[in-house]
Amino acid sequence: MIIYNRRKRNEYYAEQTALLQSKLSAAITAERTGQPLDDEQVLVLNRERVRLEGEDRKKKKKEEGSWSKWLFGGLKAEEVREVEGDRAGGRGAERGGGQRERGV
Repeated sequence: MIIYNRRKRNEYYAEQTALLQSKLSAAITAERTGQPLDDEQVLVLNRERVRLEGEDRKKKKKEEGSWSKWLFGGLKAEEVREVEGDRAGGRGAERGGGQRERGV
Protein backbone atom coordinates (compact mmCIF):
# COMPACT_ATOMS: atom_id res chain seq x y z
CA MET A 1 0.00 0.00 0.00
CA ILE A 2 2.87 2.36 0.80
CA ILE A 3 4.42 1.82 -2.61
CA TYR A 4 1.08 2.50 -4.26
CA ASN A 5 0.71 5.76 -2.29
CA ARG A 6 4.22 6.87 -3.21
CA ARG A 7 3.56 6.15 -6.86
CA LYS A 8 0.27 8.05 -6.78
CA ARG A 9 1.92 10.98 -5.00
CA ASN A 10 4.71 11.10 -7.59
CA GLU A 11 2.16 10.95 -10.40
CA TYR A 12 0.19 13.78 -8.79
CA TYR A 13 3.28 15.98 -8.43
CA ALA A 14 4.28 15.27 -12.04
CA GLU A 15 0.79 16.24 -13.24
CA GLN A 16 0.78 19.41 -11.15
CA THR A 17 4.24 20.39 -12.40
CA ALA A 18 3.19 19.86 -16.01
CA LEU A 19 0.00 21.85 -15.43
CA LEU A 20 1.92 24.71 -13.82
CA GLN A 21 4.44 24.75 -16.67
CA SER A 22 1.70 24.94 -19.27
CA LYS A 23 -0.01 27.77 -17.38
CA LEU A 24 3.30 29.57 -17.02
CA SER A 25 4.14 29.27 -20.71
CA ALA A 26 0.66 30.53 -21.63
CA ALA A 27 1.04 33.48 -19.26
CA ILE A 28 4.49 34.36 -20.59
CA THR A 29 3.22 34.16 -24.18
CA ALA A 30 0.25 36.39 -23.35
CA GLU A 31 2.48 38.88 -21.58
CA ARG A 32 4.95 39.07 -24.47
CA THR A 33 2.27 39.50 -27.10
CA GLY A 34 0.50 42.18 -25.10
CA GLN A 35 -2.73 40.28 -24.57
CA PRO A 36 -4.65 41.07 -21.39
CA LEU A 37 -3.82 38.75 -18.51
CA ASP A 38 -6.44 37.23 -16.28
CA ASP A 39 -5.97 36.94 -12.51
CA GLU A 40 -4.65 33.39 -12.59
CA GLN A 41 -1.98 34.27 -15.15
CA VAL A 42 -0.85 37.25 -13.10
CA LEU A 43 -0.64 34.99 -10.04
CA VAL A 44 1.41 32.38 -11.90
CA LEU A 45 3.81 35.04 -13.24
CA ASN A 46 4.26 36.58 -9.79
CA ARG A 47 4.95 33.19 -8.20
CA GLU A 48 7.57 32.45 -10.84
CA ARG A 49 9.24 35.83 -10.31
CA VAL A 50 9.37 35.26 -6.56
CA ARG A 51 10.82 31.78 -7.08
CA LEU A 52 13.52 33.13 -9.40
CA GLU A 53 14.38 35.95 -6.98
CA GLY A 54 14.75 33.38 -4.20
CA GLU A 55 17.11 31.31 -6.33
CA ASP A 56 19.14 34.44 -7.14
CA ARG A 57 19.40 35.26 -3.44
CA LYS A 58 20.59 31.75 -2.68
CA LYS A 59 23.23 31.95 -5.42
CA LYS A 60 24.47 35.33 -4.18
CA LYS A 61 24.58 34.08 -0.62
CA LYS A 62 26.52 31.01 -1.70
CA GLU A 63 28.96 33.12 -3.76
CA GLU A 64 29.53 35.49 -0.86
CA GLY A 65 30.72 32.59 1.21
CA SER A 66 30.19 31.50 4.73
CA TRP A 67 30.67 33.32 7.98
CA SER A 68 34.34 32.37 8.08
CA LYS A 69 35.00 34.43 4.95
CA TRP A 70 33.38 37.39 6.65
CA LEU A 71 35.20 36.76 9.90
CA PHE A 72 38.66 36.14 8.48
CA GLY A 73 38.33 38.22 5.29
CA GLY A 74 40.84 40.86 6.39
CA LEU A 75 43.50 38.44 7.61
CA LYS A 76 46.50 37.29 5.63
CA ALA A 77 46.68 33.63 4.61
CA GLU A 78 49.24 32.82 7.32
CA GLU A 79 47.10 34.36 10.04
CA VAL A 80 44.07 32.40 8.86
CA ARG A 81 46.00 29.14 9.05
CA GLU A 82 47.11 29.96 12.60
CA VAL A 83 43.57 30.78 13.71
CA GLU A 84 42.10 27.68 12.06
CA GLY A 85 44.82 25.54 13.62
CA ASP A 86 43.91 26.89 17.03
CA ARG A 87 40.23 26.16 16.42
CA ALA A 88 41.04 22.60 15.38
CA GLY A 89 42.36 21.86 18.84
CA GLY A 90 46.04 22.61 18.34
CA ARG A 91 47.77 24.56 21.06
CA GLY A 92 48.53 28.08 20.04
CA ALA A 93 51.92 29.80 20.17
CA GLU A 94 50.63 32.18 22.83
CA ARG A 95 50.29 29.22 25.22
CA GLY A 96 53.75 27.94 24.49
CA GLY A 97 52.44 24.71 23.03
CA GLY A 98 53.98 24.96 19.58
CA GLN A 99 56.88 22.58 18.90
CA ARG A 100 58.83 25.17 16.92
CA GLU A 101 59.02 27.54 19.87
CA ARG A 102 60.27 24.79 22.19
CA GLY A 103 63.08 23.89 19.83
CA VAL A 104 61.99 20.28 19.40
